[in-house]
Order: sequence, then structure tokens, then C-alpha cells
Amino acid sequence: VSQDMVFAAAGGLTVALDAASPVATILAVGTDGLSSTEFTRWKFTATTEDIHLKSIKLTRTGGGDNDFDSIAIYNASGDKVSSNGYLSGGTVTFNLPLTGSGMVIVPKDGTLVLSAKAVLKGTSTGVTSSDAPILGIANDDVDVVAKGMSSGGDLSGNWDATNTSTGNAMTLYKSKPTFALCGSS
Repeated sequence: VSQDMVFAAAGGLTVALDAASPVATILAVGTDGLSSTEFTRWKFTATTEDIHLKSIKLTRTGGGDNDFDSIAIYNASGDKVSSNGYLSGGTVTFNLPLTGSGMVIVPKDGTLVLSAKAVLKGTSTGVTSSDAPILGIANDDVDVVAKGMSSGGDLSGNWDATNTSTGNAMTLYKSKPTFALCGSS
């Protein structure tokens, strides 16, 4: 009985919108803004070797840059893994730690969930009521820079054509309606 061996030059990386990514909703930002609002959640999957995520570029569609005070990347435990980023021209790039304990690693044959959380401005500080911004990873070959930990090979992702790495619209208003059930008389 012989066993086959398969050799790979470098690992693989895929990303998809995580099942727990926020659904489209109305956010009440008030006049002063709203902090730590999750916009999009992704599941990164590595094959063959551990994958080091070096940078992630997000693109905003809908709404405006002025809706956001800052954005940061968080892991599934709620730990901030990036510095605050600021939109300019509809994009923001997060350069993740290159060495040490802060490195963002997708484990070999495993997954890593990351999310984009934003500090939103309020209606008196920049938000235009009814703006509906969306944050996402627009182009895998350019917008995610990663490297195989064993091979040292530079990687690009393998997103599908439906662009599942883009989140849902968060419609911004000063307040949102509330409804109550009226009792019968």
C-alpha cells in the first residue's frame, strides 16, 4: 500500500461574510454619535499553513466618509487588533502588526473571525440623516495582504464572484421609531 504526498508552494486563504455578520438595520446615532458599532464580520480560512494577515483595506459604499469618526478591526473575542483608521476617499487601510504577539494569524486548516467596528458621528457632527453606509473588502487580490508563515509566500484571497465580503447597509438616523402594542379596551 502506497501513500500519496501532496506538496504545496504556499498555503491558501479564503474569506467570506461570517454568518453572524450584522444584518441591515437602522442605527440611531443621535446628535453626538454612536460608539463601537459592528458593521461587517468576516471568516478567514487558511489551508496548508498558518497565514499572517499583514493588511486589510476596507471600502465604503453608500453614505459618506463624514459619517464615520473612526474604524478599527476586532477579533471574535472583542480584542482590537488594529489601530484606529480613518476613511479618505471611501477607503481605509489597516496595517496589522508584522511581528510579536499582536500578529493576526489565521491558523492552518482553521478559521479566524474579524469584524469592522466604527465610531459614528451624530447628526450635529457630520452624519446626513438617512445615509446608508456599507463597509467591505472590495478586491481580494489588492485589499488583503497576507503571507504564509512556513513558506514565506505572499498570498491573495479566493473570493467568489458574488463578493460575499461586503456587509449590509446600516441606515443612519438621529433616532428610530419605536412601537408598542396597544391593549384592547
